[in-house]
Amino acid sequence: MSTHIGAAAGEVAPVVLMPGDPLRARWIAETFLDDARCYTEVRGMLGFTGTWRGRPVSVQGSGMGQPSMAIYVNELFSEYDVQSVVRVGSCGALTEALSIRDVVIASGACTDSSMNRIAFEGLDYAPVADFGLLRAAVEAAESRGTPVHVGLLFSSDSFYAARPELTRRMTEYGVLAVEISGILGVDLQLLDDTGFQGPQFRPNAAEFRELRQGEQFQRVPAHPVLADDKSMDNGLIGGQA
Repeated sequence: MSTHIGAAAGEVAPVVLMPGDPLRARWIAETFLDDARCYTEVRGMLGFTGTWRGRPVSVQGSGMGQPSMAIYVNELFSEYDVQSVVRVGSCGALTEALSIRDVVIASGACTDSSMNRIAFEGLDYAPVADFGLLRAAVEAAESRGTPVHVGLLFSSDSFYAARPELTRRMTEYGVLAVEISGILGVDLQLLDDTGFQGPQFRPNAAEFRELRQGEQFQRVPAHPVLADDKSMDNGLIGGQA
């Protein structure tokens, strides 16, 4: 039983989907999984395990940002023998080629976070997605006709950037979108209304509650990698992330 998850042995599946919002984790579990049960409520960060077409899958909230996500990822791998972590969430577009509700699958991540440099003692390690998982996710999305873009994300430490010109520089070098947690895992992102190309989206309290409960994902699957059995057979369930 880990410190921040607190689940018993065997309660977490080998593959874990990781949205940031714990209420989004609940929505994914209740919408897509059969017999979903909650295995943790520690610090309000919900985690669920159920089955998808007979295969065990967990959904674990991670909070916002790389430091928070790192806590849960480390405990999942070290305490629960998890084999694959796939982050699912929303992001802000950095290019007009992306439309709201398009799916962005990250092949790699850039970051302004110090976590990477601390871990590698000043070296700039370039985290990239496992190719088997990446290919399976792309093929699953394409088989459904889901608009999908593959490329780099900018995993920023700041939602409200003090130096937005640095984000624009990322755009000049082909980065597709910005978010705050993706450098630690294979990333599947859904474009939301917070992109830098258009007006900033500021929901009121009632709208915000609806968004947190998953309303913004109803037109496009939040995790298209679960769209068919081919993605499973290609290693999405069971591959290393």
